[in-house]
Amino acid sequence: MWKRLTILAIAIFMADCVSGQANKAADNKQQPVKQVQSPVVMTVAPEKQSNGQTDKAKTETDRPRWYAQPEWWLCILGIPTLCYLIRQIHVMQVQAGHMERQTKIQRDSVAVAQRSADAAIDQIEMVKNKERGRLRIEFGHVDLVNDPDPDNGYEVPFKLILDGATQVYIRENSCAAAIRETDEVPADDPWWRGMGLPTTITPEDRTFKGSMTILTEEKPWGEPPFGPDEARVSLVREEKLHVFVRAFVRYDDIFGGVWEIRFNNKWAYNHDFFTFDKADLSGGLWVSIGDNGEYKAQKQSNNPN
Repeated sequence: MWKRLTILAIAIFMADCVSGQANKAADNKQQPVKQVQSPVVMTVAPEKQSNGQTDKAKTETDRPRWYAQPEWWLCILGIPTLCYLIRQIHVMQVQAGHMERQTKIQRDSVAVAQRSADAAIDQIEMVKNKERGRLRIEFGHVDLVNDPDPDNGYEVPFKLILDGATQVYIRENSCAAAIRETDEVPADDPWWRGMGLPTTITPEDRTFKGSMTILTEEKPWGEPPFGPDEARVSLVREEKLHVFVRAFVRYDDIFGGVWEIRFNNKWAYNHDFFTFDKADLSGGLWVSIGDNGEYKAQKQSNNPN
Protein backbone atom coordinates (compact mmCIF):
# COMPACT_ATOMS: atom_id res chain seq x y z
CA MET A 1 0.00 0.00 0.00
CA TRP A 2 2.80 2.42 0.94
CA LYS A 3 4.68 1.64 -2.27
CA ARG A 4 1.61 2.52 -4.32
CA LEU A 5 1.20 5.87 -2.56
CA THR A 6 4.89 6.70 -3.15
CA ILE A 7 4.63 5.80 -6.86
CA LEU A 8 1.49 7.94 -7.18
CA ALA A 9 3.22 10.96 -5.60
CA ILE A 10 6.25 10.62 -7.89
CA ALA A 11 3.96 10.30 -10.92
CA ILE A 12 2.16 13.53 -9.95
CA PHE A 13 5.51 15.30 -9.55
CA MET A 14 6.76 14.09 -12.96
CA ALA A 15 3.48 15.10 -14.60
CA ASP A 16 3.85 18.61 -13.19
CA CYS A 17 7.38 18.91 -14.55
CA VAL A 18 6.39 17.61 -18.00
CA SER A 19 3.43 19.99 -18.21
CA GLY A 20 5.72 22.91 -17.29
CA GLN A 21 8.17 22.04 -20.02
CA ALA A 22 5.36 21.73 -22.55
CA ASN A 23 4.02 25.20 -21.68
CA LYS A 24 7.50 26.66 -22.01
CA ALA A 25 7.94 25.12 -25.45
CA ALA A 26 4.59 26.51 -26.57
CA ASP A 27 5.62 30.02 -25.50
CA ASN A 28 8.85 29.75 -27.47
CA LYS A 29 6.89 28.76 -30.59
CA GLN A 30 4.55 31.71 -30.28
CA GLN A 31 7.25 34.37 -29.81
CA PRO A 32 8.75 34.14 -33.38
CA VAL A 33 5.32 35.01 -34.76
CA LYS A 34 5.61 38.35 -32.96
CA GLN A 35 9.08 38.80 -34.45
CA VAL A 36 7.69 38.22 -37.98
CA GLN A 37 4.75 40.56 -37.51
CA SER A 38 6.70 43.35 -35.80
CA PRO A 39 8.64 44.32 -38.96
CA VAL A 40 5.33 44.81 -40.73
CA VAL A 41 4.51 47.50 -38.23
CA MET A 42 7.91 49.08 -38.68
CA THR A 43 8.01 50.99 -42.04
CA VAL A 44 11.54 52.27 -41.96
CA ALA A 45 13.50 49.78 -44.07
CA PRO A 46 17.03 51.15 -43.83
CA GLU A 47 17.32 50.41 -40.12
CA LYS A 48 16.93 46.60 -40.27
CA GLN A 49 19.84 45.76 -38.06
CA SER A 50 18.83 48.23 -35.45
CA ASN A 51 15.21 47.08 -35.57
CA GLY A 52 16.23 43.40 -35.18
CA GLN A 53 18.21 44.19 -32.08
CA THR A 54 15.26 46.13 -30.75
CA ASP A 55 12.89 43.18 -31.39
CA LYS A 56 15.27 40.79 -29.65
CA ALA A 57 15.47 43.02 -26.62
CA LYS A 58 11.72 43.44 -26.65
CA THR A 59 11.23 39.63 -26.81
CA GLU A 60 13.54 39.13 -23.87
CA THR A 61 11.75 41.87 -22.00
CA ASP A 62 8.28 40.39 -22.72
CA ARG A 63 9.27 36.87 -21.54
CA PRO A 64 7.65 36.26 -18.07
CA ARG A 65 9.84 35.79 -15.05
CA TRP A 66 10.25 32.31 -13.54
CA TYR A 67 8.00 33.13 -10.63
CA ALA A 68 5.24 34.08 -13.14
CA GLN A 69 5.35 30.59 -14.72
CA PRO A 70 2.90 28.07 -13.12
CA GLU A 71 5.13 24.99 -13.60
CA TRP A 72 7.71 26.39 -11.21
CA TRP A 73 5.08 26.90 -8.53
CA LEU A 74 3.84 23.35 -9.15
CA CYS A 75 7.39 22.08 -8.61
CA ILE A 76 7.80 24.23 -5.50
CA LEU A 77 4.49 23.00 -4.05
CA GLY A 78 5.15 19.40 -5.12
CA ILE A 79 8.35 19.09 -3.10
CA PRO A 80 6.73 19.62 0.35
CA THR A 81 3.79 17.50 -0.76
CA LEU A 82 6.15 14.66 -1.61
CA CYS A 83 7.94 15.12 1.71
CA TYR A 84 4.59 15.05 3.50
CA LEU A 85 3.59 11.83 1.74
CA ILE A 86 6.90 10.20 2.63
CA ARG A 87 6.41 11.31 6.22
CA GLN A 88 2.88 9.88 6.28
CA ILE A 89 4.14 6.59 4.87
CA HIS A 90 6.70 6.41 7.65
CA VAL A 91 4.04 7.21 10.28
CA MET A 92 1.71 4.54 8.90
CA GLN A 93 4.55 1.99 8.92
CA VAL A 94 5.25 2.81 12.56
CA GLN A 95 1.54 2.48 13.40
CA ALA A 96 1.42 -0.86 11.58
CA GLY A 97 4.34 -2.05 13.68
CA HIS A 98 2.56 -0.95 16.86
CA MET A 99 -0.61 -2.76 15.79
CA GLU A 100 1.35 -5.93 15.04
CA ARG A 101 3.00 -5.82 18.47
CA GLN A 102 -0.36 -5.19 20.15
CA THR A 103 -1.85 -8.13 18.27
CA LYS A 104 0.98 -10.37 19.47
CA ILE A 105 0.48 -9.13 23.05
CA GLN A 106 -3.24 -9.89 22.79
CA ARG A 107 -2.54 -13.40 21.48
CA ASP A 108 -0.12 -14.00 24.33
CA SER A 109 -2.73 -12.70 26.81
CA VAL A 110 -5.36 -15.03 25.37
CA ALA A 111 -2.94 -17.97 25.63
CA VAL A 112 -2.15 -17.10 29.26
CA ALA A 113 -5.86 -16.77 30.06
CA GLN A 114 -6.55 -20.14 28.40
CA ARG A 115 -3.82 -21.80 30.44
CA SER A 116 -5.22 -20.24 33.60
CA ALA A 117 -8.71 -21.47 32.73
CA ASP A 118 -7.39 -24.97 32.04
CA ALA A 119 -5.54 -24.95 35.35
CA ALA A 120 -8.72 -23.86 37.17
CA ILE A 121 -10.72 -26.61 35.46
CA ASP A 122 -8.09 -29.18 36.40
CA GLN A 123 -8.21 -27.94 39.99
CA ILE A 124 -12.01 -28.28 40.06
CA GLU A 125 -11.83 -31.77 38.58
CA MET A 126 -9.24 -32.76 41.16
CA VAL A 127 -11.51 -31.60 43.99
CA LYS A 128 -14.49 -33.40 42.44
CA ASN A 129 -12.54 -36.63 42.02
CA LYS A 130 -11.40 -36.39 45.62
CA GLU A 131 -14.86 -35.73 47.07
CA ARG A 132 -17.15 -37.77 44.83
CA GLY A 133 -18.47 -41.15 45.86
CA ARG A 134 -17.19 -44.32 44.20
CA LEU A 135 -18.72 -47.78 44.21
CA ARG A 136 -17.01 -51.15 44.04
CA ILE A 137 -18.50 -54.62 44.10
CA GLU A 138 -17.05 -57.79 45.56
CA PHE A 139 -18.39 -61.31 45.07
CA GLY A 140 -17.71 -64.08 47.55
CA HIS A 141 -17.08 -67.78 46.94
CA VAL A 142 -19.59 -69.81 44.98
CA ASP A 143 -21.29 -72.34 47.27
CA LEU A 144 -21.50 -75.72 45.55
CA VAL A 145 -22.31 -77.95 48.53
CA ASN A 146 -24.48 -81.01 48.05
CA ASP A 147 -27.28 -79.82 50.29
CA PRO A 148 -28.14 -76.25 49.27
CA ASP A 149 -30.98 -74.25 50.70
CA PRO A 150 -34.08 -75.68 48.96
CA ASP A 151 -35.70 -72.21 48.90
CA ASN A 152 -32.80 -70.37 47.26
CA GLY A 153 -30.59 -73.02 45.69
CA TYR A 154 -26.92 -72.31 45.12
CA GLU A 155 -26.04 -68.71 45.91
CA VAL A 156 -23.10 -66.37 45.47
CA PRO A 157 -22.83 -63.53 48.02
CA PHE A 158 -21.73 -60.00 47.09
CA LYS A 159 -20.97 -56.69 48.78
CA LEU A 160 -21.50 -53.22 47.27
CA ILE A 161 -19.13 -50.76 48.97
CA LEU A 162 -19.09 -46.94 48.83
CA ASP A 163 -15.71 -45.20 48.78
CA GLY A 164 -15.54 -41.41 49.02
CA ALA A 165 -17.01 -38.58 51.07
CA THR A 166 -20.34 -38.12 49.27
CA GLN A 167 -23.37 -40.22 48.44
CA VAL A 168 -24.28 -41.79 45.12
CA TYR A 169 -27.59 -42.45 43.36
CA ILE A 170 -28.05 -45.81 41.66
CA ARG A 171 -29.68 -45.68 38.26
CA GLU A 172 -29.56 -49.29 37.05
CA ASN A 173 -28.23 -52.61 38.24
CA SER A 174 -28.27 -56.12 36.90
CA CYS A 175 -26.50 -59.44 37.36
CA ALA A 176 -26.22 -62.69 35.44
CA ALA A 177 -25.11 -65.73 37.47
CA ALA A 178 -25.50 -69.06 35.69
CA ILE A 179 -23.85 -72.30 34.68
CA ARG A 180 -22.70 -72.23 31.08
CA GLU A 181 -21.48 -74.90 28.69
CA THR A 182 -18.50 -72.94 27.41
CA ASP A 183 -15.73 -71.09 29.18
CA GLU A 184 -15.87 -68.25 26.66
CA VAL A 185 -17.59 -64.95 27.36
CA PRO A 186 -21.22 -65.15 26.19
CA ALA A 187 -21.98 -62.67 23.40
CA ASP A 188 -25.65 -62.32 24.36
CA ASP A 189 -26.65 -63.34 27.86
CA PRO A 190 -30.39 -63.80 28.63
CA TRP A 191 -29.81 -64.39 32.35
CA TRP A 192 -29.74 -60.75 33.55
CA ARG A 193 -31.71 -60.02 36.72
CA GLY A 194 -31.96 -57.16 39.19
CA MET A 195 -29.74 -57.22 42.27
CA GLY A 196 -32.19 -55.61 44.71
CA LEU A 197 -29.97 -52.57 45.43
CA PRO A 198 -31.22 -49.40 47.19
CA THR A 199 -31.57 -46.21 45.16
CA THR A 200 -29.13 -44.25 47.37
CA ILE A 201 -25.99 -45.26 49.20
CA THR A 202 -24.68 -42.77 51.75
CA PRO A 203 -21.42 -42.46 53.71
CA GLU A 204 -23.38 -43.32 56.86
CA ASP A 205 -24.26 -46.75 55.42
CA ARG A 206 -21.40 -47.59 53.06
CA THR A 207 -21.85 -51.32 52.58
CA PHE A 208 -24.78 -53.20 51.12
CA LYS A 209 -24.74 -57.00 51.35
CA GLY A 210 -26.74 -59.31 49.15
CA SER A 211 -26.64 -62.55 47.20
CA MET A 212 -27.57 -63.85 43.76
CA THR A 213 -28.97 -67.31 43.05
CA ILE A 214 -26.99 -69.26 40.47
CA LEU A 215 -29.27 -70.47 37.72
CA THR A 216 -28.30 -74.07 37.08
CA GLU A 217 -30.75 -74.83 34.26
CA GLU A 218 -29.68 -75.03 30.69
CA LYS A 219 -32.27 -72.38 29.75
CA PRO A 220 -33.52 -69.51 31.94
CA TRP A 221 -37.13 -70.62 31.44
CA GLY A 222 -36.49 -74.25 32.30
CA GLU A 223 -38.27 -76.23 35.05
CA PRO A 224 -38.01 -75.71 37.93
CA PRO A 225 -37.26 -71.97 37.51
CA PHE A 226 -34.91 -71.68 40.52
CA GLY A 227 -34.34 -75.25 41.65
CA PRO A 228 -30.83 -76.69 41.48
CA ASP A 229 -29.91 -79.07 38.70
CA GLU A 230 -27.54 -81.40 40.56
CA ALA A 231 -26.38 -83.08 37.38
CA ARG A 232 -25.10 -79.77 36.00
CA VAL A 233 -23.60 -78.83 39.37
CA SER A 234 -21.66 -82.12 39.34
CA LEU A 235 -20.35 -81.24 35.88
CA VAL A 236 -19.06 -77.95 37.33
CA ARG A 237 -17.16 -79.93 39.97
CA GLU A 238 -15.67 -81.97 37.15
CA GLU A 239 -14.76 -78.70 35.36
CA LYS A 240 -16.88 -79.66 32.35
CA LEU A 241 -19.30 -76.75 32.91
CA HIS A 242 -18.52 -73.26 34.18
CA VAL A 243 -20.11 -70.72 36.52
CA PHE A 244 -20.21 -67.20 35.09
CA VAL A 245 -21.07 -64.13 37.17
CA ARG A 246 -21.44 -60.83 35.34
CA ALA A 247 -22.78 -57.69 37.00
CA PHE A 248 -22.98 -53.95 36.39
CA VAL A 249 -24.17 -50.99 38.45
CA ARG A 250 -24.70 -47.55 36.85
CA TYR A 251 -24.88 -44.60 39.24
CA ASP A 252 -24.64 -40.78 39.53
CA ASP A 253 -22.37 -38.81 41.82
CA ILE A 254 -23.43 -35.50 43.41
CA PHE A 255 -21.49 -33.52 40.76
CA GLY A 256 -23.55 -34.87 37.86
CA GLY A 257 -21.08 -37.50 36.69
CA VAL A 258 -22.41 -40.86 35.49
CA TRP A 259 -20.30 -43.91 36.28
CA GLU A 260 -20.50 -47.66 35.92
CA ILE A 261 -18.84 -50.54 37.78
CA ARG A 262 -18.52 -53.93 36.10
CA PHE A 263 -17.82 -57.42 37.35
CA ASN A 264 -17.09 -60.08 34.72
CA ASN A 265 -15.57 -63.24 36.15
CA LYS A 266 -15.64 -67.01 35.91
CA TRP A 267 -15.56 -69.22 38.97
CA ALA A 268 -12.70 -71.71 38.76
CA TYR A 269 -13.80 -74.61 40.99
CA ASN A 270 -11.11 -76.26 43.10
CA HIS A 271 -12.59 -78.62 45.71
CA ASP A 272 -15.17 -79.01 48.46
CA PHE A 273 -14.12 -78.93 52.08
CA PHE A 274 -15.77 -79.20 55.48
CA THR A 275 -15.63 -76.83 58.43
CA PHE A 276 -15.83 -77.50 62.15
CA ASP A 277 -19.42 -76.23 62.28
CA LYS A 278 -20.38 -78.90 59.74
CA ALA A 279 -21.06 -76.31 57.01
CA ASP A 280 -19.86 -77.60 53.67
CA LEU A 281 -18.10 -75.08 51.44
CA SER A 282 -16.56 -75.00 47.99
CA GLY A 283 -13.06 -73.88 47.21
CA GLY A 284 -12.06 -71.95 44.10
CA LEU A 285 -11.20 -68.55 42.76
CA TRP A 286 -12.47 -65.87 40.36
CA VAL A 287 -10.87 -65.55 36.92
CA SER A 288 -11.47 -62.37 34.92
CA ILE A 289 -13.25 -62.77 31.58
CA GLY A 290 -13.83 -59.09 30.69
CA ASP A 291 -13.99 -55.55 32.02
CA ASN A 292 -13.76 -55.13 35.78
CA GLY A 293 -13.73 -51.92 37.82
CA GLU A 294 -15.14 -48.41 37.39
CA TYR A 295 -15.72 -46.68 34.05
CA LYS A 296 -17.12 -43.38 32.84
CA ALA A 297 -20.63 -44.13 31.56
CA GLN A 298 -22.91 -42.47 29.07
CA LYS A 299 -25.99 -40.51 30.14
CA GLN A 300 -28.32 -42.99 28.48
CA SER A 301 -28.70 -46.61 29.43
CA ASN A 302 -26.46 -49.15 27.72
CA ASN A 303 -26.99 -52.84 27.11
CA PRO A 304 -24.98 -54.66 29.81
CA ASN A 305 -24.11 -57.38 27.32
